[in-house]
Amino acid sequence: MRPGAAGLLLLALGGCTAVIVPPPAPERPLRAAILDHGRHSSLMLELPAGEGLVRYSYGDWDWYALGRTGVGQGSAALLWPTQAALGRRRYAAPAVAPAEMPAAAVAPLRVPVEEALWFAADEDRVRALVAQLDAVFAANIGTRVYNPAFDLEFVHYPASYTLTDNSNAKVAEWATALGADVQGSVLLSARALRERQ
Repeated sequence: MRPGAAGLLLLALGGCTAVIVPPPAPERPLRAAILDHGRHSSLMLELPAGEGLVRYSYGDWDWYALGRTGVGQGSAALLWPTQAALGRRRYAAPAVAPAEMPAAAVAPLRVPVEEALWFAADEDRVRALVAQLDAVFAANIGTRVYNPAFDLEFVHYPASYTLTDNSNAKVAEWATALGADVQGSVLLSARALRERQ
């Protein structure tokens, strides 16, 4: 995709917002949140048995994991497939229930959060997604790096990062795995939560 075409695509999507419809109320609920960091998003999950929280994120390896944020790296990430990165961070159990955390201060995050969309997910689905993502992390542990700007450890993700398979699209995919319905454009981080009818 040429730079002009990429720009037009982003402009066309600028007014689009993804709508997250939470799954039906589960019998054994755990809290999940899509965190909007501005340009990208991540997924926060409450772990079973009071084991705390875990946050996952996805992005371009050079830009996101290595912090190489020059024009060349940004252009490469937008214009052709690059090495993808999976970010992960575990946190101790919060002092307040996740649902009570304010959007701008999702404790204990050290990165800004513009909005946090919390919903209840089924414990079995949470366990399955955590197991899947942790297996990817373990299989690529030899590539692990820590980026303090995002307060995440990153490993190689076995896929290519592209404009249409970016952090926002991947978080929407993970939310779908938790049983949520994701409607509308998922390429940008802006999202809204809607009650299930």
